[in-house]
Amino acid sequence: GGIYTIVGGYSPDYNDGSVIRSNIVVNGIGAPLGTLDGARGSSAAPGIYLDDHSRRITIDSNSISNCLYAGININHSHNITVTNNTIFNSTGNGIEITHIDTVSNFDIKHNIILIESSEYSNIKNSYGDLINTADSNYYAGGNFNYHGVFYNLKAWLNMSGQDTHSMQQPQA
Repeated sequence: GGIYTIVGGYSPDYNDGSVIRSNIVVNGIGAPLGTLDGARGSSAAPGIYLDDHSRRITIDSNSISNCLYAGININHSHNITVTNNTIFNSTGNGIEITHIDTVSNFDIKHNIILIESSEYSNIKNSYGDLINTADSNYYAGGNFNYHGVFYNLKAWLNMSGQDTHSMQQPQA
């Protein structure tokens, strides 16, 4: 990722309380030659990537665009706040929550997410009821992917109770 955090085998409080604020992350293309299948392989380059037990982190007021994969990828992490970010023109999901095996709390508020392709989602959450609050976001295009089922904003709100004060611009 353009900005990357990990706890992994480090001390459990390695990055507790970190704040990722006011960054501009653009043109994440990854390193296909550094992947197992070389230039033929996929090369993920999320704008901001929280990995392997990162916790109690705030992602605030960042601008993320033109990244290959999710704008923000949250993997095996918990107690994360994502607020006031703008994510657009990336090849993938706006915010993707992956491989969660711990008690997880996510607050996703006041973000602007533009997804141009109907095959990707504003928020993709494949691993349980992990989002405490998603609200007051502005979505332009895209859908919501919850456990592999796709929803528009109204259906997402009805199913999840999230994003009560959010708005969605129809996809062009």
